[in-house]
Amino acid sequence: MFVSYARLDYARVAPLVAALEAEGWSVWWDPEISPGEEFDALISDALERARSVVVVWTPNSVGSRWVRGEARDASDRGVLVPVRFDQAKLPIDFRAVHTIDLDDWDGDAGSESFQRIRRVLAAKLGDPPAAGPAARPPRPRAAATGSPLRRRVGMALVAVLALAIGAVLVRNYAPQPVSGPAQTPGNGAETPAVEAAVAADPSIAVMPFVDLSPEGDNAYFSDGLSEALMDSLARIPGLTVASRTASFAFREAGPSVPEVASALQVTNLLEGSVRKAGDQLKISARLLEGSSGRPLWSETFDASMQDIFLVQETISVKIADALKIQLLGSETLVPIPTRDEVAYEDYLRGRDQLRRGGTAAGLEQAISYFESALARDPQMGAALAGICTARWELYSLSRERALADEAIAACVDAYARVGSDSSAELMVALGNLYRGIGDNEYSMTLFREALELSPNDPEVNSGFANTLRAMGDLEEAVRLQRRAIELDPAFWRYYWDLGATLVEQGQLEPAADNFRRAIRLSPDSPAPYYSLGGVYWLQGEFLRAGDAFRESIRRDPEQMYAYSNAGTMYFYTGEFAQAEEMFLQAARLSPADDRFQGYVAEAMLMQAARDPGDAKPYFEEALRLAQDRLDVNTGDHPARGRVVGYLARLGRDAEARELMDSLLQVEDLPLEATREIGMASLFLGDRAGAVEHLAAARAAGLPAWLLSADERLAPLADLPEFRALLDDN
Repeated sequence: MFVSYARLDYARVAPLVAALEAEGWSVWWDPEISPGEEFDALISDALERARSVVVVWTPNSVGSRWVRGEARDASDRGVLVPVRFDQAKLPIDFRAVHTIDLDDWDGDAGSESFQRIRRVLAAKLGDPPAAGPAARPPRPRAAATGSPLRRRVGMALVAVLALAIGAVLVRNYAPQPVSGPAQTPGNGAETPAVEAAVAADPSIAVMPFVDLSPEGDNAYFSDGLSEALMDSLARIPGLTVASRTASFAFREAGPSVPEVASALQVTNLLEGSVRKAGDQLKISARLLEGSSGRPLWSETFDASMQDIFLVQETISVKIADALKIQLLGSETLVPIPTRDEVAYEDYLRGRDQLRRGGTAAGLEQAISYFESALARDPQMGAALAGICTARWELYSLSRERALADEAIAACVDAYARVGSDSSAELMVALGNLYRGIGDNEYSMTLFREALELSPNDPEVNSGFANTLRAMGDLEEAVRLQRRAIELDPAFWRYYWDLGATLVEQGQLEPAADNFRRAIRLSPDSPAPYYSLGGVYWLQGEFLRAGDAFRESIRRDPEQMYAYSNAGTMYFYTGEFAQAEEMFLQAARLSPADDRFQGYVAEAMLMQAARDPGDAKPYFEEALRLAQDRLDVNTGDHPARGRVVGYLARLGRDAEARELMDSLLQVEDLPLEATREIGMASLFLGDRAGAVEHLAAARAAGLPAWLLSADERLAPLADLPEFRALLDDN
C-alpha cells in the first residue's frame, strides 16, 4: 500500500505506518532514494503500483497539492482509504467519502479505529500473513529543494501588506448592470437575403433585442435570447462574434449602424425584438451590413416557448447562409439547456440577476430563480453553475464562514449531478471556486478543459488568467488577460484584472493606464478608482492617491476597500487617528474580514494617547476571522502569516513561534506571507529574525520606502543590516 501524508506530520504518521507493517502488509511511504533516482518519478511509480492508498488528512495535508493529487488518483482508481487526525476539514471533493477518524488513536493496533482501517484494507488487499515482519523505521518524505520565496520581478505587494493597499487587487467578479432605454427595434419585415460583398473575415455583433411585451417586464427574456444567439453564432467556424458587454454597451439609442459597427470592429449587426404574451412569442430579427446599415436578411417568427431553441437555431443558420459561411454537416448550433420552458425562463431571470450582482439581495434573488429552475429540471447544468457562482460571490462579499460552506456544498452538488457533461460555464464557476479555496492546481485543470470547450469565451480566458496569476505565472496571465480584452474590448473588469497583474510585475504606469481605461468604460464603478489610487500611493503620489480614494467612496459610500486604502495612506503618513477611523469604516462594512479588524488594532497601538488594551478585542476578533478564512482556503499563506502576527500581538508567543516554524517550511512562500513573518518576528522581540525576513521580502520586491515609512519598525533603526534594506539601489 501507499501512504500519502504531509511531511510536517511525520511524527503523527509514523506509528500508523509501523502498525500497518506489523500486520504484515508492505507499506510504501518514501523509502531511501538511491543517487540518480528521480524523486517524482519514484513516487509516481509507487502510486501507480499500489493496490491501496491510505491518505492521512490533517490540517497540514489538506493544504498540500501533492496529497490532494495522490488522493484524487486513488479515488479515480477505487483504491482510496482516507483517515483523519485533528478533525481536519476535508477538501470539498472528498467530504462525501467515508473517512476513518483517528483523533483518539494512541497507537494501539487492537483499538476499534485501527481495526476499522484493517477491515477496509483487508477487503482491498486480502488478509496479511499472520505474523508480519518487524516494522522498519519509516522515513519522512524528503524535503523539496529550491528557494522558500517566490522571486517575483517588480513590486508584488498590492493586496499583500499588513497595513498597505490591501484591497487594490481584490476582485469583484459581479458585472455591472447596464441601464437606459432600449433602442429602436428592427422593422420586422420579411425580406429575402440580398447579395452582398461578404468580408473575408466576417464578424457580427448581436445587439440587445428589444422587449415589446405588453407589460414591458420581459427584458430578462429578450436579453437572454440575444445572449443565446451570441453563443450559437460563436459556434459557426470562421465567424467572429462581439461579446455581450461590447454589444450591450450600445443598448441606448443614438449611434448609427455604421458607427456601432466601427466601434465594435465588426462587419455586421444583428438586431431584433421580442413580444412575449404568456406562452406565445413574436420574434423579429434583422441582419444589417455594418458599413452601410442596409439589410441583408430579416424575418419574423411566431412561435411558442416550446419552439424557442428551434427559432434560435433557424436564425443562426440563416445568418450563416446570408454571410456565405459554410456550416459543418449537421452540426447543432444551439445547445439545449433544458426541455422545460418554465425552467428556462427561471434560469434566464436568475442569470439576469447574477449579471447585475454586487448586492447580497440581488444574489439571493438569483439563487431563488436558479432553484426554481432546478425544481423543474434537477439536471439543468446551467442553473447549477449559476447557483455555484452566486453562492461563492455571496461569500466573497462578506467572508462569512457559513456562506463559504453553503457555496462549497452548492458547487459540489453541481458537479456531482452533471459530472463529465460539465459545460464551460460550470467549469468556470468551479475553477473560480477552487482558486478561492486555495487549490490552484485543480482550478487550472478545470480552466484548461473549459478552454478546450470554449476557446473564444472571454470569461474562460479571464478566469484562467486569474488562476495563473495566483500561481505566480504572471507572463501567461497577462497573455490570457489581453486575450480576454481582445474578445471583449468593452468590459472594464478585464482591464482592471490586467492592471492588477501589471502591478505585480512592477509595471506601475502601464497598470495605471489600464485602470484609467476601466474608469472610462465604467465611470460609476468604485473599483478602478481605488486601484488607481493604489498605484499612485505606490509611486509616492499621495495627493493623487487621496483624490482617487475619495472618488471611489463618492461612487459607492459602502465600498470597504476604498476606506481601507485611505486608512493605509493615513497610517504611512503618521496620521494614526484618521487611519483608525477609515479602518473602522471598512470593518463596519465587512465585519468578517480579519484584515480590517487587525488594521484597526495596529492603528490604535500607534497612538500614544490610546490605552494599548483597547486594541486587544480587535486582535482577538481578527485572529478568529483569519482562522475561519483558513478553514475555507487552507493554502492562504498570507492569512496564516497574519495569524502569527495576531498571536504575537496577543502575547501568545509559543503558539506564534510554533505556527511560524510550520509556515517557514512551506515551499515558494509568497512575498506577503514573508513580510507578515518579518513583522511577527519583531512583535516577538526577535530583531535579527525580523530583519532576515524583511530582507527576503525586500529581495522579492518590497519597496524600501515602505520600510522607512513604517514607524513600527523604529526598534530596528540601529541595526546596520536593517539600514542596508532602506537603500533603494
